Amino acid sequence: MNESPATMTETVISASPIPPMTSRLAREFVWVSCLIVGGIFVWSGSAHLSNPYYFLSTIYQYELTSAPVGAFIASYVPFLELVLAVCLLSGILKRPTWILTTLLLMSFVAVQGSALARGLKISCGCFGPEINRPVDSTSISFTAALAVLSILATIVVFRSNSPMPENKVA
Repeated sequence: MNESPATMTETVISASPIPPMTSRLAREFVWVSCLIVGGIFVWSGSAHLSNPYYFLSTIYQYELTSAPVGAFIASYVPFLELVLAVCLLSGILKRPTWILTTLLLMSFVAVQGSALARGLKISCGCFGPEINRPVDSTSISFTAALAVLSILATIVVFRSNSPMPENKVA
């Protein structure tokens, strides 16, 4: 009835949601993802805060919102980007942070895709007026790649942080 420590360790390891050899790789993947997405959010959020009227005019150029909704978005998205960046870079609140990050990036992809589909010749507005990148397949691909990275990191975080089943020893 009594299990040896080695058998107990094997039982705990086999019950973990991510195999032990890949758990280090998973942690490193999430860490690199945090650096990439968090760094881009710091850059983007800072650019938007340093020139809020440019960001507001960019939002209006997408022709998707009314003036009050556009002003609301321009007021809060930069702060959301910076809060998410802090959470990503500090490692706090991993699950909700990755979910919100994924939703935000997917909305950016949808908005840019909408502008491209409607033939709008506008700047993406991602990094302020200094980087005046038009909405095109390249900008959408870049944002979509970040969204995919975020989705994968979300999956890894949920799988690696899931509670382990209790080990019942008789």
